[in-house]
Amino acid sequence: MADSSNKDFTKTEDTNGNSQTRAAFGGAQAEGADKGVGGSPAPAADGKDKPPANRTDADKPPLSKEIKNPPRRNEMDPNGCPIVNVFASTRQFAIYEADDQIRYMLPEDYEVAKALRKRISDLGGLRASIEDLRADKSISSGEKTRAAREISWALVQAFEDEGSPPSDKPKEILTRVDARLRSLVKSHYRKKYVFSNLAAFIGIEMVLILLAIITAYSSFGAHTDVLHRYAIYCAFGGLGAFLSVVTGVRSIEVDVNLKVWEHMFAGATRILIGVVGALIVGLALDSRFIDPTFGGSAQAAPANSIPGSLDQQLALRYIFAFIAGFSESLVPNLLRRGEQVAGAAERQGSPNDPIVKDMKP
Repeated sequence: MADSSNKDFTKTEDTNGNSQTRAAFGGAQAEGADKGVGGSPAPAADGKDKPPANRTDADKPPLSKEIKNPPRRNEMDPNGCPIVNVFASTRQFAIYEADDQIRYMLPEDYEVAKALRKRISDLGGLRASIEDLRADKSISSGEKTRAAREISWALVQAFEDEGSPPSDKPKEILTRVDARLRSLVKSHYRKKYVFSNLAAFIGIEMVLILLAIITAYSSFGAHTDVLHRYAIYCAFGGLGAFLSVVTGVRSIEVDVNLKVWEHMFAGATRILIGVVGALIVGLALDSRFIDPTFGGSAQAAPANSIPGSLDQQLALRYIFAFIAGFSESLVPNLLRRGEQVAGAAERQGSPNDPIVKDMKP
């Protein structure tokens, strides 16, 4: 036959005794045709290798237990934020600043990263509080940088701490930073509160003084003198309220979460409370609701015993108006005492006697 010259035929028997014919090309055995080099699968007919059908996790490259690409300044961090400063960089962790926050980078290996995160888990609340304070506009850039370095220092201490139980030094560092920044922010808002009081005081006092001057030189009917006197009462009450704010500025508790207009409103309200308090005290004195001498001697000194001095009763009313503005508790105590006395079943004494005789300012 024409084709038999290029082929060698061999006859074998399988395990069942059936004869089989196998052909060898170029002297090679046919069984090598379905195996590649070294026993590997033969290439597909189209000349392309087929990928493995199923690739298990064991075939994937192991995750790195060290940081391969540490953060660098002026580059982008994994969140896409530009890196401003790098405070610490090791094979196990890196601490840097991006987007005005102190961040850290850990290895890709989950177990390694989990162990490191566990060391700083107790610092999360303090770190969040400090970051909020650093974002306040009242904190200077130098103070923000100082706080950032201290935060990174505390994180380095925590990451490198392998003791059991862990050291309290990182928490102590962050506690000091939080207290210092909070004190600076509160001081700034106290200044805002005082300036708001000052602005309200100047505005209200100018109106009251202008009213007192106008009523002193003009006539608006039978009550002109009354308006003049009560304008002065209110002016003294506003002065007392402002002095109370200034002297107690260190003990004022301010809310750092309030806005500027809220601080201005609070400052104006304090001055208005002093003005209203002085007005109420003036009415109580003129109506003899309270005794101007508070149980003292009813005999007054001569009106002009000292040249150029005010009338004693008038000066005493101005003082009470000032105290009413200075002390927020005077008017409530006065009204409470008057309510107790006026609510009694019987009242002894003359109808013209004051209701409150022993009220303490």
